[in-house]
Amino acid sequence: MRKLIFSLACLWLMLMAIAGQAPLNPSEGCKAVPVFTEYGAPGPFDLSDSLLYTFIGDTLLCIDLRDGSPAGYYPVPGDYDAYPGFITLSPDGSEIWAGFTVPGNTDDRIYRVSTVTGLWTLEARFPGNYDLAFWNDSILVSGLNSTSWSDPASIFLLDTTGGDRHRKIIEAGGNSAGLAVDGSGNLYYGTSSSMEPNAMYRWDSLGLAGVVASRGEDTLFPEDAVKLTDLPAGAGDCEVDGSGNLVFSFNDFMAPKVLARWNGTAGAGFRFDTLATADRTDDWLGMVRVQGDVTIPSSGNRALVVCTGRPMTDVHRDYIPLLLSPLMPVSGRENEENAILDLSGHFTDPDDPDAFSFEIVAVSDPAVAIGSMEGPELAIDFLFPGQTDIVLRAINAGTNLSANLVVGVQPDIAGDYLVSGFGDPGLEEGSYWNGSDGSGSFISGAARFYNSFNPEWFAWNGWAYSSVSDVETPGFMNQYSAITGAGIDPEGTGNPNYAVGYPFPVSLIDFPDGQAHEVRGFFVTNSTYAALSMENGDDFSRKFGGSSGTDPDFYRLWIQGKREGQHTDSVVFYLADYRADSSLYDYIIRTWQWVDLSSLGKVDSLIFWLESSDVGDWGMNTPGFFCMDALHVVPEATSDKSAWSDAAMTDLIVFPNPSGDRFMIRTASDKPVDLRICTLAGTIVYMEENHIPGNPVDIGSQSPGTYILRVTGKMGTVAKMIITQ
Repeated sequence: MRKLIFSLACLWLMLMAIAGQAPLNPSEGCKAVPVFTEYGAPGPFDLSDSLLYTFIGDTLLCIDLRDGSPAGYYPVPGDYDAYPGFITLSPDGSEIWAGFTVPGNTDDRIYRVSTVTGLWTLEARFPGNYDLAFWNDSILVSGLNSTSWSDPASIFLLDTTGGDRHRKIIEAGGNSAGLAVDGSGNLYYGTSSSMEPNAMYRWDSLGLAGVVASRGEDTLFPEDAVKLTDLPAGAGDCEVDGSGNLVFSFNDFMAPKVLARWNGTAGAGFRFDTLATADRTDDWLGMVRVQGDVTIPSSGNRALVVCTGRPMTDVHRDYIPLLLSPLMPVSGRENEENAILDLSGHFTDPDDPDAFSFEIVAVSDPAVAIGSMEGPELAIDFLFPGQTDIVLRAINAGTNLSANLVVGVQPDIAGDYLVSGFGDPGLEEGSYWNGSDGSGSFISGAARFYNSFNPEWFAWNGWAYSSVSDVETPGFMNQYSAITGAGIDPEGTGNPNYAVGYPFPVSLIDFPDGQAHEVRGFFVTNSTYAALSMENGDDFSRKFGGSSGTDPDFYRLWIQGKREGQHTDSVVFYLADYRADSSLYDYIIRTWQWVDLSSLGKVDSLIFWLESSDVGDWGMNTPGFFCMDALHVVPEATSDKSAWSDAAMTDLIVFPNPSGDRFMIRTASDKPVDLRICTLAGTIVYMEENHIPGNPVDIGSQSPGTYILRVTGKMGTVAKMIITQ
């Protein structure tokens, strides 16, 4: 062993001296990047998804692919002087099979090493072994199985019983080369002859199985295989990736050494694409291993190859830029100061992280907002109420990636209004009210929002209100979320609440004072459920635009004004619109947008319903939800805000509910009210006149159970169900 250690140490020092030299020369569209340079120029290797095994001097080293750190050491047995020839990891990753040769091939061995215990086990002696591959339950080895260099290189079934009776199954001729097996059991091998033409071959798994099963003297030859491509020089090694791409190397003393990929068409001639070359006369390409799909330019898809005197090289298609994090919608008010968005944190390129440039490709509606680029910073100029898409392009090393930025602009609404903001001190963050208390309605601002709840089916329709912020989860279980993630909060109070409309068939709003009022408008956006369904499709609804992206789909909200039972006028707002000739103008509303209702005149009620282009036998397929915030109502000149506050008294909050002995109530005005609490049978158990909202109500003298709370103010009575525990 001492002689081998000395010779390997000398070789190691020499390789370390030249390991910093340039990597292989990549072909157009490819990159060749040195990896694990701290380990110098490694020899044979193999890898799993996260670990790489290679020889460094007289030690088998395990390297963590994620950060390049050492993850294990397996010293070569101390009583054996030899040169490492190959490493092959077992399919389950629990064992390393390593081949060694000595001068004259007089004591060439194949060891099995446990990756768990580090124990080395001698499995066979095999003169002139070169490479090893697993095939079904058998092990195949390429090499001579002879001490005579004049014997033809062949592929053998490895005998691990101790008798070393390795059976030849393929005679390839020439010098030894690497072999590979694909997922279907087909065998790949390229010939390496200095005298005869060379080619890359594939033996069919069925034919190979027949020879293995015969247990006789049957042997396959190149003429029994499919010639995939001719080779201009002798093959080095080959490997098949998970998508069936064959990557191989060939070496010529007098010409560039080549790493190539078979183009998929079998036959005579050079049917391969060059990935990289090594041009020095002392270069020689060794083992090749692949990960992922080498044809796809994405991180993790690559070929790793060793070349004499160089670090291991990662050869791959030039990676395209990646979107690290989505460009979330940006909102502002008309004529507001420009917003600045730094794009550098949203894009990356594993090959060239610092070489980005950005440009604006298109703006779907430049009347709403426009943008300008300065380096990685996008300045957004808010112009006019509406929503627009700014199409951006990130460019890096000749490749690019496009991304859409949704920009919403809201109007500045001046005037004296009563605003429904859906604030509720009893609504916990991320929760909702859907009418399960049986109250049938709620009041916010000047308006009353009607609700119907079926306790048998736990189903509701009409109006709910919510503070749910989930903008990612698709499906019915996320029906209470706005695609914006929060309400518009026009008064800047930090209130995240908003209303959810589920018109089944319609949703109704009126005014508890019984008068007709001018409704200036409200803000609207899509529910997460509806937006994601239109964007991606689901089990019940199809993707808007269809498979071609050109279907003229739409999703629209109708608002009808009523006064004394008569229709005043109607307003329609498109929550999604794919009807334009150019897909640039397709949109799904993802920001809070203003809907002007001034044209309705004075109304005493509003009716809402939805329509979609996606309909079936049972009606509309698109999830019938939308979200509202900040309904603006013009107060009558004869009314002051205190009267409206009295009218809103019935916006009643009971908390906590369920409770113990004590609970509190809150109304919009917090003016004194009369309380009555009765059992479900109608028996009064508690009465209080001129109760001040916010003061505790104590019914500890009553048994735990369910009661009806009736609250009476100047504008009427409202009832809620309460539970004591």
